Amino acid sequence: MAEETFETFVQRERDRLHAQREALVKQQEELENEIALMDRELAAIDAYEAAKSGKPVQSGRAVATGRTRTRLVSQVRRGRSGRAWLARLRLRLYRGNAACDAGWYARADDA
Repeated sequence: MAEETFETFVQRERDRLHAQREALVKQQEELENEIALMDRELAAIDAYEAAKSGKPVQSGRAVATGRTRTRLVSQVRRGRSGRAWLARLRLRLYRGNAACDAGWYARADDA
């Protein structure tokens, strides 16, 4: 067996970490899809119960309009591109409940 150099060790660790990260991202996406499916099922149950009782359905979520999404994307382009901020933005847009107020995306270093 050939002696391992530091460069090969680093490359092997880098490959291992990348593979582990990809697996976790895939798992996260699958879980987010399951959550979205459950949210749709719960909304359907709520709609059924509301129709049965004759009461209007209340979603309880603020849905981002096209204008809000455009504004949020422009914030990303103007430099608010921290990874945590982008992750929160993607999650909020994915769930369809991006806040319409400007407060949730302001970071401490933007002040």
